[in-house]
Amino acid sequence: MKAEVFLPDDYRPAEDEPFMNERQLEYFRRKLLALKAELLDESKSTIEGLQDGTRNIPDIADRASEETDRAVGNIRNTARATWVGAGRASTARTSTSAPRARTRAASTSAASTRSA
Repeated sequence: MKAEVFLPDDYRPAEDEPFMNERQLEYFRRKLLALKAELLDESKSTIEGLQDGTRNIPDIADRASEETDRAVGNIRNTARATWVGAGRASTARTSTSAPRARTRAASTSAASTRSA
């Protein structure tokens, strides 16, 4: 049995650490378990919403149309929440590297213009 790895709450993997060491493995294990729990909770609430929100509509086509509209609304809300969360993370990651990339591209194009 493996010994438990101490991992502070504010731990983030660093580039100077050995790749996928014990601390990183524990960090990603916890992160994946949290994502799994979140997905299961969301799916549970979606199923409950579909079951609770179903009205007794005698026409099958009308019922299917209402359920489809509700399902599409749930998908849009989930996608919107995912994009908002992912947008914050990707903005934080790319904001510092973007100016360097533009500088390199500009210097490369300027050098090629001079040599031509």
